[in-house]
Amino acid sequence: GLGAPDLALKDFDAALACDGRHCGALLNRGTLFFYGGQAALAEGDFSLGLRIYPRDVSLLTSRARVYASQERYEEARRDLDEAYRIAGNDVRVLNDFAWFLATCPDKRYWNGPMAVELAEAAIAGDKTGDAGLYDTLAAAKARSGAFKEAVSAQDEALLKGKAAGIPPEDLSDWEQRLRLYLKNVTYEQPRS
Repeated sequence: GLGAPDLALKDFDAALACDGRHCGALLNRGTLFFYGGQAALAEGDFSLGLRIYPRDVSLLTSRARVYASQERYEEARRDLDEAYRIAGNDVRVLNDFAWFLATCPDKRYWNGPMAVELAEAAIAGDKTGDAGLYDTLAAAKARSGAFKEAVSAQDEALLKGKAAGIPPEDLSDWEQRLRLYLKNVTYEQPRS
């Protein structure tokens, strides 16, 4: 969860009042806005941050998430392309780009083979054992039509997620995706 979002928001506001160029405060406040359902405010913080730090891939991928949530897929793709150009070995960039290419509701942006390549590179570069990377790989495999491999990757995500102590209610989306892959059905992000 988000913990105490009101207190966090006050802290980020205070940090930005002292230093309006504080990248971390802009990123974190924007993220808080986004998950609090305030996409326009999130976009504002991420865009301001990118005017100051145009090569910050966390800001780029975060803004891409906002754009995708607003069905502004071309802009999301542009930010993900730029993040990949800047930091093509960054695990989060690879994962976020793979997720977009595999799960975008607009089929014009689907690219299963590239999503698989990016997701596999994210797993290869990961040093933390992030279970979510396997969830992305499963979506990418399904998008590529490799449903048996998608099921295997989703099983691995669930196994790693449970071992990492991810609460069962948080794993329910992963279990739902596993059921799709068992039926040879791909997963798409819901439209806004």
